[in-house]
Amino acid sequence: MRRAKSILLAFLFVLARAGAVRAQSVAEVVEGMYAAAERQATGVDDYTLTQLVMGAETFSYFERELYEGHPVFRLKLSDRSGFSLSLAGADYGLGDVFLYGPQLIEHARYAGTEQIGNFSVHVLGVDDASALGIVAPSGASDAEFTLKSLRLYVDTTLMVPRRVVLVGDVATAAVPAEITIQIDLQSYLPIESLWVPFKTTLQVAGGTVDITVAEVLINAGRPQA
Repeated sequence: MRRAKSILLAFLFVLARAGAVRAQSVAEVVEGMYAAAERQATGVDDYTLTQLVMGAETFSYFERELYEGHPVFRLKLSDRSGFSLSLAGADYGLGDVFLYGPQLIEHARYAGTEQIGNFSVHVLGVDDASALGIVAPSGASDAEFTLKSLRLYVDTTLMVPRRVVLVGDVATAAVPAEITIQIDLQSYLPIESLWVPFKTTLQVAGGTVDITVAEVLINAGRPQA
């Protein structure tokens, strides 16, 4: 009887956990991302990223600004030869979720949880993403890209993106061609308050580019030209 009772309690616990997963909403996930961005921005006035892209070293310098009372980091100085991975556009880094988050709350659907390697992720899907204002990473395509759909995979613990999949059309000389852009953000490590993905893999139409962070400077001020 005691064993049967233990099995029943374990079964009820599993059901409760499953119910909690089902109860997740887009708003809850986005609010979690907001909170994570706020925590990361604590005490950070500026940061500089040095990246290695296809063997070349690039840098980007970001300064803290407020957007509707929330911290965002705008690109102030760059050699312009690297990749921007911000979904709010090439001019933003940490905190870009405050710009595109409201559109996710309005247009996205919660698609459950999945595993990416050892990590559990929330999945947000937008089947018609044309109104989101989300852009493809700079450097991903030389042609104009029109976003059609989006899937965003958010780490259930850190509440940071682990994967972004963008599907859209690129303008060609003949007719628009559909391409898929997949961004995998890997090897997150804490640098003071920031969680930095030290490796990012960008896949575009069958091609792959690895972007590695070589150095992160926090509150070091504007680099000298």
